[in-house]
Amino acid sequence: MKDPEYMRRLRERDPRVKVKTIGRATIYRAAEKSFEELREYVKETVGERTPRDTILLELLEAEAFSPKVAIEAKLFESMKEDLSDLVVTQRVILTPDGKVYLTELRKGIAEGAALIYSE
Repeated sequence: MKDPEYMRRLRERDPRVKVKTIGRATIYRAAEKSFEELREYVKETVGERTPRDTILLELLEAEAFSPKVAIEAKLFESMKEDLSDLVVTQRVILTPDGKVYLTELRKGIAEGAALIYSE
């Protein structure tokens, strides 16, 4: 893969080059591909669903986007280390009463992960 700066310049010169971001992946493409083809490519590139993805997806499904609708952190007891990493890196917020919710940035990333991992 060429470096991102090269791809950006190529895209500026040629309008046929398209960019699509799905979850953590940015895809540059010249030919039209179906959503399914793109999704499968991203799944192959990113790999299997991780415990962190599971936490994000569960928070997304619960619509936990603020302290008022945060969910109990103890629900993720089996993924405690992953939850801790998400809290430390401010991907999710841990409230003083032991609940967690998604940051705005992670909400978008969780939505992308939902597209990738939905069956």
